[in-house]
Amino acid sequence: DLLDANENDDMNLSNYDISYHFDQIGAQNDTNEVPNGYQASTGDTFWIRVVYTDTGCQAAVGRVAITVEPRPVIAGIDTTLEVCSDEQGGNTATVDLTQFDAQINPGSPANTRVIYYASLDDYLNGAAPIDQNTLTAYVTTENPQTIIGVVQDTNNLCESVDYATITIEIAPRPIVDISSYDGMVICADSDSSTPVEGGNYDPVFIETGLDEINYSFVWTLDGGVLPETGSSIEVT
Repeated sequence: DLLDANENDDMNLSNYDISYHFDQIGAQNDTNEVPNGYQASTGDTFWIRVVYTDTGCQAAVGRVAITVEPRPVIAGIDTTLEVCSDEQGGNTATVDLTQFDAQINPGSPANTRVIYYASLDDYLNGAAPIDQNTLTAYVTTENPQTIIGVVQDTNNLCESVDYATITIEIAPRPIVDISSYDGMVICADSDSSTPVEGGNYDPVFIETGLDEINYSFVWTLDGGVLPETGSSIEVT
């Protein structure tokens, strides 16, 4: 903001030397510079010196007053959530991240909220957090995925010093396709003593093709659970 686009043809900050000073005279004379890593406190005032590198001419001097706002408190949980994929054989899942709000921000103090980042890299690099409107139905982007949660003060936008980690592990749903059996017909013989010739009177065996050691099975008919528990069922 110290550079006026109407007065400066070159607005590329990399072409300027920028330094910070404890007083205005220091900024004008390039003295009394604030050392890197200086710990500021509320009420501190600094002066910014901007010099155009090509000419050595001073472009601007500006003043900044410091107000230090407190950071909110967080419960830095580290948890793993195991969920089933949305689709058969899938690798993504829809998760309600707000279920962790109460653990991360106990008591939900006024003017605070939990915000989530899609990865640790996003959090460390200052990327935008996950859209608040999608938190209740967030679709994962990788497997496993580590979500970072922080508490934010909604007044000053300060975030908690620590963060929470939520690792989402997605188990693919088994792939079952019995659509090929749809429409098969078994002919009924009204009187077994006078069998009817022709037609198919044999039962139909519906096979899932899945291993009974690794999978368990529930078969239903018109909403009612059948006694069969194997990987296939005989339909008569």
